[in-house]
Amino acid sequence: MNQRGVAGEAEMNRQPNQDERIMTAIAHGSIIAGGFGIVAAAIIWLTQRERSGYVRFQALQATAYQFVGMLATILAWTCWGC
Repeated sequence: MNQRGVAGEAEMNRQPNQDERIMTAIAHGSIIAGGFGIVAAAIIWLTQRERSGYVRFQALQATAYQFVGMLATILAWTCWGC
């Protein structure tokens, strides 16, 4: 990684190792935990973002996806009562 924390081209082109795959599977699979899934994915992002560009991207993507899903659910519940 360079000084600005951006993954270099060499890091982005390599295959993720087994540990990285497990961490991203947990981040994405945590959606089954309901609202706690966002917390789990965010914790993975916070703890792994300096170690792996792959995990950083996937955990942030999982967090964003779960957050948007929660907002859509809240909006649907709100509109149901209108």
